[in-house]
Amino acid sequence: MDPALLTVASTSANALVSLMTTDLWDRAKSGVAKLYARLSKSSEAVALELEQSRLELRSSAERADLDETTTELQQMWKGKFRRLLADYPDATAELAELVSLWQGSRGGNAEGPGNVIHQTATASDNSRVYQQGSGVQHNS
Repeated sequence: MDPALLTVASTSANALVSLMTTDLWDRAKSGVAKLYARLSKSSEAVALELEQSRLELRSSAERADLDETTTELQQMWKGKFRRLLADYPDATAELAELVSLWQGSRGGNAEGPGNVIHQTATASDNSRVYQQGSGVQHNS
C-alpha cells in the first residue's frame, strides 16, 4: 500500500479517537459515517461502530486503562481507514479534508486543548461566578 495512504489512515484514526471525548464528537462521527455511506456501507452501521468505540473509550477511564484502550481504538480505526483507502484510493483527499476540518475546529491541533476561549468575570460582595468554556460539567 502507498505510504501516503497509510499516513492518512493513521492520522485520521488518531484524530478521530482524540475527538471521541470532546464536544466535536458529533461532527466527527457524522463526517466519517457520510464518507463510509457514500463509498461502502450504511452510515447507520458505521455510526454504531463509532458510538461503540466512544463508549468503550469513556468506560476505560473508569477502569483505569485509558491509554491502552486509546491505542487499541487508534489501531482498530487505522485498520478500518486503511482498508477503506485500499478499496477507494480516491477517498484519500476526502478523509484528509475531514481531519483538517477537525484539527481546524480544535485550534489546529488534534491533540491540543481545542478552541481558545477567553473569559473574564468579576465577583464582588457575596456573589459567585461559575464559568465553563466547553465540555461537560459533572457535579456530584
